[in-house]
Amino acid sequence: MTQLLSSPCHPTCLIATYRSPATATALLALAQGAPSLHALLLDVTDIPSHPAFVAQVTDLVGDAGLNLLINNAGMNPKKDLESVTP
Repeated sequence: MTQLLSSPCHPTCLIATYRSPATATALLALAQGAPSLHALLLDVTDIPSHPAFVAQVTDLVGDAGLNLLINNAGMNPKKDLESVTP
């Protein structure tokens, strides 16, 4: 997230998900200081919660829609986004 937010052309609406507030303190703190970053609670195993999550995303992106999805279940501290995305 910090890499995307520090880009000169960073997204105007960046959504990051987390499973538990207790383990997302850094993300939540980052979102507090970055108006374009929206941290949303999402547990992909809680299927009944998906429609509410979709509604939150729809409210955030509006008519512009979602134009990029990075599905990442972990961290890779040895690479940056440019080195793993052609």
